[in-house]
Amino acid sequence: MALVVSHQSALEFWRRAPESVVAAALAELRQCGTPQLRVCDLQGGSKPSPVEAQEVADLFPCVFTGSLHVLVGTSAARVRRACIVPHVGAASYPPGSFVRIASGAWVASPELCFVQLSQKLSLARAVELGTELCGRYRKDSRQEKGMAAAWPLATPESLACYGEQAKGVYGRKVALKACRYTVPSSRSPMETAAYMLFALPRTYGGRNTSVPQLNERIDIPAEVRPVTNSRYFEADLLWPQQRLIVEYDSKQEHVGSERIARDAMRKNVLTSMGYTVLTLTTRQLFDYGEFCRFARMLESHLGTAPSRGAKNFAPEQRALWETLVARSSLSTQREGAVRQGQSGVWPPSV
Repeated sequence: MALVVSHQSALEFWRRAPESVVAAALAELRQCGTPQLRVCDLQGGSKPSPVEAQEVADLFPCVFTGSLHVLVGTSAARVRRACIVPHVGAASYPPGSFVRIASGAWVASPELCFVQLSQKLSLARAVELGTELCGRYRKDSRQEKGMAAAWPLATPESLACYGEQAKGVYGRKVALKACRYTVPSSRSPMETAAYMLFALPRTYGGRNTSVPQLNERIDIPAEVRPVTNSRYFEADLLWPQQRLIVEYDSKQEHVGSERIARDAMRKNVLTSMGYTVLTLTTRQLFDYGEFCRFARMLESHLGTAPSRGAKNFAPEQRALWETLVARSSLSTQREGAVRQGQSGVWPPSV
């Protein structure tokens, strides 16, 4: 067996493989990695076979949901077979591009995977993917919420550094541009969407606020800790200079009295520390009119409202909202996965 898993299948590995497997692969990648090499150095120039693809799928049950995307070393080896989508590799790849996941099987690193997928992604989708890779969650249609908590796979710096070295790899241009707007520490797709809707430049559909810090730690004064039973809070989106916090609350419409009291205490403590706390609910995020009203209130607090006579970017802003929210809610993703039969069973029907 000699397979190099790439593109969408590599992303599925990083998203869906057991956390222990991902942690071990990341540790090996960061400690050893691979030197600069060609795909032929790993794959040997042979044509991947369905049997080899099945062997890899069997090693990682319920990870791969479609045809296996693999790199091949030459155009002659690019022969599409059942359950295999071959991609001709670049002339060479920089160090840290691949990690071994089994004897004779390799997978593209998160950084290479990001570049590969950026080839066919819009800038918004590339920023969304980069922020997920650098965040504390993974999209996963097998989970009830469509996502799972996880450790970051990369950092904005590692994505940018790899992109600078990945000359000749398709997708590099979009990936490098997306790195400018990729941030760490998001805990959910909706936090990522909120960040992008607020902070991306207006030409890309954002509101052009300054870039917030996501899930930043705020230490609580010692005299208040007995009330909070905590030494610190984490703010969903924090603008430290303006001491402004936006909390995304996906459960506000379905909470009990205990949760309401806890949230009120948290808000009161932060207010006493000089912070302004705004709460963005799921209803506000998913209703475009309500979201625009919230965004204008945020711009007023930050002092970033567009000046009178400035170019109107309403069409771009609506398009970005539809991309990130209206057409990409977790429930829609999950329903789509069920409709398409993406149950995690491999091989797919062909």
